[in-house]
Amino acid sequence: IILQVYIFAAFYKTKSIFISGYILEQVYIQDFTGSLISWNPPHELFVGLSYLTFLVEIGIFLFLIIPKFRNYAVKVGVIFHIATAFVVPVALFGATMIFSLLLFYTPKINYRSDRTLVEKTLV
Repeated sequence: IILQVYIFAAFYKTKSIFISGYILEQVYIQDFTGSLISWNPPHELFVGLSYLTFLVEIGIFLFLIIPKFRNYAVKVGVIFHIATAFVVPVALFGATMIFSLLLFYTPKINYRSDRTLVEKTLV
Protein backbone atom coordinates (compact mmCIF):
# COMPACT_ATOMS: atom_id res chain seq x y z
CA ILE A 1 0.00 0.00 0.00
CA ILE A 2 2.87 2.38 0.78
CA LEU A 3 4.28 1.90 -2.71
CA GLN A 4 0.87 2.70 -4.17
CA VAL A 5 0.65 5.91 -2.17
CA TYR A 6 3.95 7.14 -3.58
CA ILE A 7 3.35 6.15 -7.20
CA PHE A 8 -0.18 7.58 -7.30
CA ALA A 9 0.94 10.74 -5.51
CA ALA A 10 3.72 11.20 -8.06
CA PHE A 11 1.31 10.47 -10.92
CA TYR A 12 -1.12 13.08 -9.56
CA LYS A 13 1.69 15.63 -9.37
CA THR A 14 2.37 15.30 -13.10
CA LYS A 15 -0.78 17.34 -13.69
CA SER A 16 0.12 20.79 -14.90
CA ILE A 17 -1.65 22.58 -12.03
CA PHE A 18 0.72 21.04 -9.47
CA ILE A 19 3.91 21.22 -11.54
CA SER A 20 3.17 24.87 -12.28
CA GLY A 21 3.72 25.62 -8.58
CA TYR A 22 0.20 27.01 -8.18
CA ILE A 23 -0.93 24.46 -5.56
CA LEU A 24 2.06 24.97 -3.24
CA GLU A 25 1.87 28.72 -3.67
CA GLN A 26 -1.81 28.76 -2.69
CA VAL A 27 -1.14 26.59 0.37
CA TYR A 28 1.69 28.92 1.39
CA ILE A 29 -0.46 32.04 0.92
CA GLN A 30 -3.37 30.51 2.83
CA ASP A 31 -1.32 29.20 5.77
CA PHE A 32 1.56 31.64 6.21
CA THR A 33 0.45 35.08 5.01
CA GLY A 34 0.25 37.36 8.02
CA SER A 35 2.16 34.97 10.29
CA LEU A 36 5.51 35.57 11.92
CA ILE A 37 7.31 33.92 9.01
CA SER A 38 5.44 35.87 6.38
CA TRP A 39 7.65 36.22 3.32
CA ASN A 40 6.80 36.78 -0.31
CA PRO A 41 8.91 34.17 -2.15
CA PRO A 42 9.18 34.20 -5.95
CA HIS A 43 6.87 31.92 -7.92
CA GLU A 44 9.87 30.05 -9.32
CA LEU A 45 10.60 28.72 -5.84
CA PHE A 46 7.20 26.98 -5.78
CA VAL A 47 7.77 25.56 -9.26
CA GLY A 48 11.11 24.16 -8.11
CA LEU A 49 9.58 22.70 -4.95
CA SER A 50 6.83 21.12 -7.03
CA TYR A 51 9.35 19.40 -9.30
CA LEU A 52 11.45 18.38 -6.30
CA THR A 53 8.38 16.86 -4.61
CA PHE A 54 7.61 14.85 -7.73
CA LEU A 55 11.20 13.61 -8.05
CA VAL A 56 11.46 12.66 -4.37
CA GLU A 57 8.21 10.68 -4.49
CA ILE A 58 9.29 8.81 -7.63
CA GLY A 59 12.70 8.19 -6.05
CA ILE A 60 11.20 6.82 -2.85
CA PHE A 61 8.96 4.52 -4.88
CA LEU A 62 11.85 3.21 -6.99
CA PHE A 63 14.23 2.83 -4.07
CA LEU A 64 11.66 0.93 -2.01
CA ILE A 65 11.32 -1.59 -4.83
CA ILE A 66 15.07 -2.31 -4.91
CA PRO A 67 16.04 -4.10 -1.65
CA LYS A 68 19.61 -2.77 -1.74
CA PHE A 69 18.36 0.85 -1.63
CA ARG A 70 15.41 0.51 0.79
CA ASN A 71 17.23 2.03 3.75
CA TYR A 72 18.10 5.09 1.65
CA ALA A 73 14.44 5.42 0.64
CA VAL A 74 13.41 5.28 4.29
CA LYS A 75 15.91 7.99 5.26
CA VAL A 76 14.93 10.26 2.36
CA GLY A 77 11.23 9.65 3.05
CA VAL A 78 11.55 10.55 6.73
CA ILE A 79 13.41 13.78 5.89
CA PHE A 80 10.91 14.54 3.13
CA HIS A 81 7.86 14.12 5.39
CA ILE A 82 9.39 16.14 8.23
CA ALA A 83 10.20 18.97 5.81
CA THR A 84 6.74 18.74 4.26
CA ALA A 85 5.12 19.02 7.69
CA PHE A 86 6.81 22.41 8.12
CA VAL A 87 5.57 23.72 4.77
CA VAL A 88 2.15 22.11 4.27
CA PRO A 89 -0.30 21.43 7.12
CA VAL A 90 -0.33 17.63 6.76
CA ALA A 91 1.54 16.63 9.93
CA LEU A 92 -0.69 13.64 10.76
CA PHE A 93 -0.30 12.23 7.26
CA GLY A 94 3.45 12.79 7.40
CA ALA A 95 3.72 11.00 10.75
CA THR A 96 1.69 8.10 9.37
CA MET A 97 3.96 7.84 6.34
CA ILE A 98 7.10 8.02 8.50
CA PHE A 99 5.94 5.16 10.69
CA SER A 100 4.90 3.20 7.61
CA LEU A 101 8.29 3.77 5.97
CA LEU A 102 10.08 2.54 9.07
CA LEU A 103 8.56 -0.88 8.38
CA PHE A 104 10.84 -1.07 5.33
CA TYR A 105 13.98 -0.35 7.34
CA THR A 106 16.36 -3.30 7.75
CA PRO A 107 19.35 -2.91 10.05
CA LYS A 108 22.71 -4.05 8.75
CA ILE A 109 24.02 -7.07 10.64
CA ASN A 110 27.67 -8.08 10.37
CA TYR A 111 28.73 -11.67 11.03
CA ARG A 112 32.11 -13.34 11.40
CA SER A 113 32.97 -16.24 9.16
CA ASP A 114 31.65 -18.62 11.84
CA ARG A 115 28.28 -16.74 11.72
CA THR A 116 28.57 -15.19 15.18
CA LEU A 117 27.27 -11.67 15.44
CA VAL A 118 29.96 -9.02 15.32
CA GLU A 119 27.90 -5.84 15.43
CA LYS A 120 24.51 -4.52 14.58
CA THR A 121 24.48 -1.09 12.99
CA LEU A 122 21.64 1.15 11.93
CA VAL A 123 23.38 2.42 8.79
